[in-house]
Amino acid sequence: MSLTGCIRDRKGMYIVEAAIVLPLFIAAMVMMISVIPVISSCENIVFSTADELRLDSAGKGSTLFPASAYGRAMAENAGISAFAVTSCRRGVTKEGIDDLT
Repeated sequence: MSLTGCIRDRKGMYIVEAAIVLPLFIAAMVMMISVIPVISSCENIVFSTADELRLDSAGKGSTLFPASAYGRAMAENAGISAFAVTSCRRGVTKEGIDDLT
C-alpha cells in the first residue's frame, strides 16, 4: 500500500473521532456545570453561619446560635435537605487568644 492509499483510508477518521470525543466532552461540561449550585450553597452556608456567629458574639443575635444558624441555612438554601451544627463552644482559649467562640 502506498502513502496515498493510507491517506485515502483516513477519510472518515475525523467523524469517528468526533463521535467518540464529543459525547465525553459534553458529559464533562454538564458535570462541571452541575457542581456550581453545590458550591454556591456551601458558600452561602459558610457566610450565613459566620454572620449568625458575629451577631451572637455582639449580643444582638439569638441566644441559641445553633438553632439560628440552622434556621437561616435552611431558609436561604432551598437546594439542601440537611444541615447540622455539630458543636458550639464559648469562652475558649487557643494559642494565647482568649474568649473565642
